[in-house]
Amino acid sequence: MVTFLLVSAIFIVLMITVEGLLVLMEIPGYLIPLPSDVLSLLLERGDFFLFNTGVTAIEALLGFIIGNIAAYAFAVMLVQYPKTEQVGISFAVALKATPIIAMAPLFVIWFGNGVEGKVVMASLVCFFPMLVNAVTGLRDVEPDLVDYLKSLACTRAQILRHARIPASLPYVFAAAKTSSTISVVGAIVAEMSGSDDGIGHILQVSVYQMETDVMFAGIFCVAVFGIGFYFVINLIENVVIRQYKFTYAV
Repeated sequence: MVTFLLVSAIFIVLMITVEGLLVLMEIPGYLIPLPSDVLSLLLERGDFFLFNTGVTAIEALLGFIIGNIAAYAFAVMLVQYPKTEQVGISFAVALKATPIIAMAPLFVIWFGNGVEGKVVMASLVCFFPMLVNAVTGLRDVEPDLVDYLKSLACTRAQILRHARIPASLPYVFAAAKTSSTISVVGAIVAEMSGSDDGIGHILQVSVYQMETDVMFAGIFCVAVFGIGFYFVINLIENVVIRQYKFTYAV
């Protein structure tokens, strides 16, 4: 709570400072709008921005879930079946090397202006960070622990459950926190390539109409969502890690 109040106070002071500088320097509003004008716009058209932020949030959230689950499942396969690793990693590197963002217009052709293309884009940008971290985490197990479990006649599935998955959790949540932000970026880029709703659509339209106040309002909305998304993942991490520590301590 104290941190939230401190950050809020710093943000307010910063906005007041920016407002004063813009007025003193007489910078035109079509270049950089006054923070007070952006705030007034958000209050006047709150429903509009809330709806479009919700659209982007749903796309980013679905992409985040699908991309991370697929990446973790793929990582488990690579670790459990080492013979698949060379092919699997080659596939992942090829995917990473592909300019996914540049494929956004192609997704519009394939999926249209609906949610599907945005979810696919968000999923793809989340996939590689989770895959790399998950593989590293699943392997970050003490060899003595693995040998001990094998001496108890544990199967590979049991070793995965009791040793590898717990060891991978810090790595998984590190990747998830990264993905929580880039999933939003992926969704917005896809929206800017073709969409009827969402913050990306707002940004695209406002560029042509020189409505920089609308652009800044949209950026502010999606930034607030991104920050909230990140801290939710951080909260879930604290709960899950604490639960695992308690379970295995008992």
